Amino acid sequence: MKVIFLLISLFVVAPAFAADSASHGRFGTFSSAWAGVTAGTFSPQSPITSDLAYKKKFGLSVGGDLNIVGPVMLALDVHYSAVNGTMNYQDANYSASNVDVSQTIAGLGLGLHFRIIDGSFLHLFVEAGGFADQLKLENDFTSATNKTGLLASNFSETPTSLGTYGLGGIDLIIANGYGVRVFGRVAQGSVPNVKSLNGRSFDYVSADGCVAFTQAF
Repeated sequence: MKVIFLLISLFVVAPAFAADSASHGRFGTFSSAWAGVTAGTFSPQSPITSDLAYKKKFGLSVGGDLNIVGPVMLALDVHYSAVNGTMNYQDANYSASNVDVSQTIAGLGLGLHFRIIDGSFLHLFVEAGGFADQLKLENDFTSATNKTGLLASNFSETPTSLGTYGLGGIDLIIANGYGVRVFGRVAQGSVPNVKSLNGRSFDYVSADGCVAFTQAF
């Protein structure tokens, strides 16, 4: 919510930054497209902080910005990432501690992209929106401890996550519209009905940095 308020406030002060802005394209046309690599963290929050822990997250992301009006654009992105960690597993028939878990995340993001500075060689921007992700959790019980009950085999599931994000970054246009995009992104999401946690849900915070190639149109 704070990110959305920040975005709205920037709309109000935009004229102060627009004096050196480059001309904008027509409504619905692409202003830029980008593709890059990401690295960051995936941190489960309450109520299961002690039952699920992850290491560093790495991934790929591709996106584009469509002109709406002036420095306001519609941002689209497709992203994929992978992260490993440990879980305290529990279902109706089995429980175990320190279960190795690998997780992949694939999804779509949609938001509003606002350029504070929109020059010929430099874009300074903020963005806020929402996302829908599908997670694939795969558990390996080989090294698990405190095992009780009966488990037929290793277990995997694919819950869906919905959430919101905010980011800020810059584009450096080097030559002929090609350049480098660097941004930081923070997302908050919720994963409902995780079977390997006995049907519980959990919230999480994800923080990523991205370095990408970009093309300005």
